[in-house]
Amino acid sequence: MGRAAALIAVSSRVASHHLARGTLPAERIHTIPNWIATDRFRYDDRWRHGWRRRWMIDETTPVIGFVGRLHPVKRVHLLLEAMPRLVAEAPRPPLLVVAGEGEEASALERLANRLGIASRVRFVSPSCHTCELYSAFDLLALPSRYETFGLVLLEGMASGLPVVSTDTGAARELLAGEAPHRLVQVDDPALLTSALLETIRQLPLPAVTGERPALLPPAFDGATSLREMSRLYRRLLAGQASPKIA
Repeated sequence: MGRAAALIAVSSRVASHHLARGTLPAERIHTIPNWIATDRFRYDDRWRHGWRRRWMIDETTPVIGFVGRLHPVKRVHLLLEAMPRLVAEAPRPPLLVVAGEGEEASALERLANRLGIASRVRFVSPSCHTCELYSAFDLLALPSRYETFGLVLLEGMASGLPVVSTDTGAARELLAGEAPHRLVQVDDPALLTSALLETIRQLPLPAVTGERPALLPPAFDGATSLREMSRLYRRLLAGQASPKIA
């Protein structure tokens, strides 16, 4: 990597990491964020109604969604542990939907049973239905200890979801401290629970149906990233015959 003409970092946090390590000089490190095909993640009322019928809940039930690998670094257990307080204190008791697969799946299901909240949790395989699930959620939660970027944040925001995320990956850049999103410290269960509770309290009543505009910042749409990527490649190709790009 040290011989590369350029390193493309997907967030300023990744860029800072490589600067601190001295991987490359600053002028050879370029921050170009990840992007998604936003049209795939537009809100659709049909998906919302379909999944809510499957989960046997009505339109007024707030749904907290998690999408990702069921791995210890994702800290999904913190969402389960938050549920007893959320059920007790939220104006409308929420449902938690965990969409993912991985080594922690069985342990998380056992934890839900042990906490007495199994009836308020649904475990689903994301498979090819991820874009549909976001329409059925009312807010997206990402309690990870570590993320390189956090692509699910883009997907949720493109679907118009408020986000509660730990300060990892590109979350600080994406959420920018603006409502309705909330950024919380990593591994702070009390702060995470409070942020979820406040977000639920501020959801419209009844839950949003019909139109739900995207909440994705313009800097993170595909057009911006592709334009910056093309500009970098053209400059590198003009400067040398066969540049290496990390």
